Amino acid sequence: MTRYSLADFTAFCRKLKTEAGKPLVLGKFQKDLLAPYFRNVRETVIVLPTGNGKTTLLAALAVYHMLRVPNAQVLIVASAADQAATLFKQCRILIQESPYAELLDVKNGIRAIYHRGTPSSRRAGEIRVIASEVGKQEGAIPTLVLVDELHAHHDLAMYEMLRDKLWKRASETGAGRMVAISTAGFSFESPLYKLREKVIELPSYKRKGPLCTAKGPGFAWFEYALDPNQDRENLFLVWKVNPAPWVTRKALGDRRASPSMSPGEWARSACNVWTAGSEQPIKPEEWDRLKVDIGRIELGEQVVLVPSVGHNAAIAIVASRPEGRVACKVEVLDTEEGRSIHVKTEDRILELCEEYDAEIHAPGVGFIRSRELLADEGLEVVEAPQSVAALSAATGTFNRMLRGGLLMHDGDPILRSHALSATMKTNEAGERYEVSDRSRGLIALAMAVHGVTEYEPEPYIGLPSEGIG
Repeated sequence: MTRYSLADFTAFCRKLKTEAGKPLVLGKFQKDLLAPYFRNVRETVIVLPTGNGKTTLLAALAVYHMLRVPNAQVLIVASAADQAATLFKQCRILIQESPYAELLDVKNGIRAIYHRGTPSSRRAGEIRVIASEVGKQEGAIPTLVLVDELHAHHDLAMYEMLRDKLWKRASETGAGRMVAISTAGFSFESPLYKLREKVIELPSYKRKGPLCTAKGPGFAWFEYALDPNQDRENLFLVWKVNPAPWVTRKALGDRRASPSMSPGEWARSACNVWTAGSEQPIKPEEWDRLKVDIGRIELGEQVVLVPSVGHNAAIAIVASRPEGRVACKVEVLDTEEGRSIHVKTEDRILELCEEYDAEIHAPGVGFIRSRELLADEGLEVVEAPQSVAALSAATGTFNRMLRGGLLMHDGDPILRSHALSATMKTNEAGERYEVSDRSRGLIALAMAVHGVTEYEPEPYIGLPSEGIG
C-alpha cells in the first residue's frame, strides 16, 4: 500500500464533492472512529444515530481504498436492495464532481466501479455494492468489506463469511479490513444486537459520556448512544449522542416535533437506543411516573407471588392497596453454573414465603415439579396457567392498571429494563405481551397483577400419583 493513512484520507476527502456540491470535510469524531482502521485493526463496528453521515463515510472510504490500493477488491454490503442502491448513489455523487471522475468508470446498471481504460494488472480493482439478501458471495477475496446498517441484516452469515475471507487474506498478505456502520435497531433478535451483547461482556467495554467503546485483538467498537435510563425527551442529552456538527439541537427539536415521529422511532434513530419494535408498548415516562416512596410492599404483609421460568426466572410480588391500586416488585434470577434455574426459583420462593404472608400462583406446563415441592412444604399454591388466553387476559388487566396510574413500584432498574423491553403480539387469540427472557419480569408482574385484581384461581391440591413419571 502507498500513502495509506488517516491524514491522507482526510486530505483525499476534501477533493470529493457532496450532494450539496461542497467538499467532504471529515469531522473530528469521524477521524476518531476510523483511527483504529488506519492502525490496521481488522474489524471495526460503529453504531451511530441516523443523520450522522454513516453512508457518506462508507462511500468515501470505498473510493479512497479503490484508488490507493493495488488490485483493490472493495465489497460494500447493504441490508437490502434499496439500501444498496442508496450506497451506490452516494459513491457516484462523491466521484462525479471530483478530480477522480476521469479515473473511475461507474457502471450504474450493475452497481460496480472500475478503473477507466486498461490499467496495468497491478492497478486493476473494483468496488461492488451488494445486498446481503442475495445470499453468499463467492469469488475473489476482498481487500476491504464495508457493511451498512448491520442491525437490519437477517443474520450474521454474510458478515462472518466475509470477515473470515478477510482474515485469510490478512494472514497471507497483511491486507484486509472490515468496517460495519449501523444505527440501533428495533429487534432484540438482530444480529447486531447479539454482537453487542457479547461486546458489552468484554473487559475493555466502557462508557464515557455518550460514547461506548470496546477493543480486542483485531477488533474495535464505537457506539454513541443515550443510556436507556436517561430522559429521551431531553434534547441536550440527545444532542450529545449525535456527534456530527450539522446535527443541531434545533434540528433535533424539529424532528421530535413532527407528528409522524413515534416515540419508538425517536428512541432508535435519534437516541440510538434499541427498542422492541418501532413502538414500545410501555413508554419510559408512563412507567417512571408510577415510582413511589410511600406505599411499597412491606415485610410480613399479604402478597401474591407469581414465578415465570425460562432460561432465566422472575418472581413478581404484588399486594393490594386502597382505591383499587396495587404495589409491586419483581426479582429476576439468572442461571448459575451447576444449579438448575428451577431449583434456584424454588429456593427463593421458599425464602420469600418466610418474609411475606404469600399465596403462590404457579404456572402449569413446565412447573409441575416445583408446584409439587412447594405444596409439600405446606404452602398455599394455586394454578395460574400462562396460556395464550391467560396471558391475553393478564395483559388487558395490567395495561388497564398501568394506564390508569394504579400500579406502584419501587423504581428498580432491572424491572424497568424488562418493562421497556416488552414486545406485544396480536393475533386471533388477542393481544398479549410476548414471553421472553428479556421481559420475563414484566410477564410475571402482569400475571401477578391480574391474580390480585381479577383472577380467582382454585387452590392447587396436587396431582394424582398414578401415571406420573
